[in-house]
Amino acid sequence: MFTVDVRIMGVRQFSQKIVKYRKDLLEKLPNDVLWKLSRELVKKAKELCPRRTGILAESISAYFMGKKHLVFQATAPWAIFQEHGFSPHNIPRIWIEQPATAGQWIRYPLLKTSGGFVRVSRHTPFMRPALNYTMTHLKEIIDKIHKSIHKKYFGR
Repeated sequence: MFTVDVRIMGVRQFSQKIVKYRKDLLEKLPNDVLWKLSRELVKKAKELCPRRTGILAESISAYFMGKKHLVFQATAPWAIFQEHGFSPHNIPRIWIEQPATAGQWIRYPLLKTSGGFVRVSRHTPFMRPALNYTMTHLKEIIDKIHKSIHKKYFGR
């Protein structure tokens, strides 16, 4: 009669790895996804916003409030009007023809002028389109982060 002694090596280490992997997925994945999402949102919103002086683009930011709340905002005073629209109106021409950067003057030839005023009738949403674009890529963001966590523990 033969006896066979079977030993499985590394089960304890593997089970410890699984526990750490699960913990990372539950704790790290949501934070990493929100962080990556915030960077993508800000980047896309800055690409889509109108740029004359760059002040609107500079005012776009995202930050965390607590652990799980992401605040996405534009703090320029006219950001809400650019995003949600406004009634067509006249603004003083001097507001349009002011230096944008060192020594450059901006002129809008497409806007109709009436005396010392310019008719403003167009707005350019940038935050909602950035949010829509980023949310369509959310699965890719999650998959990429999940793969990096998986690779950290299992090497593939």
